Amino acid sequence: MLLCFDVARAVIGAIAATLVIGGVVTKNSFEQLGVPNHPVGKPTGMALFIVGWLLAAYILSSGRTTTLAKAAVVLSCLGILGSVLRMKAVMSKGGKPNMIFPLIFALSWVVLSVLSAQGLPLWGQAAGVAAAALVLGSMMGLLPKQRKHAVVDGPGMPMFTGAWVIVVALNALKR
Repeated sequence: MLLCFDVARAVIGAIAATLVIGGVVTKNSFEQLGVPNHPVGKPTGMALFIVGWLLAAYILSSGRTTTLAKAAVVLSCLGILGSVLRMKAVMSKGGKPNMIFPLIFALSWVVLSVLSAQGLPLWGQAAGVAAAALVLGSMMGLLPKQRKHAVVDGPGMPMFTGAWVIVVALNALKR
């Protein structure tokens, strides 16, 4: 199987990933500083996050051969975006989010990661599963503990970033 790396697709994917990561870092930084509703930090973080996920939905779904595959990627991106926004809204009011939202988040990341490796040899599929494991380990395991203990530079964010590198790279491979 001949694989080619699409640099333009990788660059756009990297921009989307950078926006998402930048939004997470901005929002989390202001929360760590004790000002979760900062008049500049909160909307900036939210805007970066939302625009990043919309761009990700576009670039990660482009080039898919079937409408179903495109729809699955877009719905995965929107599932992640929507579940995070809902969980953050509930938590900002001191509530505990309904368990359906973390489930949607987790399943959407698994689907997105697996679809990023669709049509690739076994090493690519393994990388897709690794991306999902990195995200779930960081966002549902390490980052909540880091926030609780005010750890700013723990392993959670590098794991999340690594998952994005994998997803962007797999998506840039032309099958």
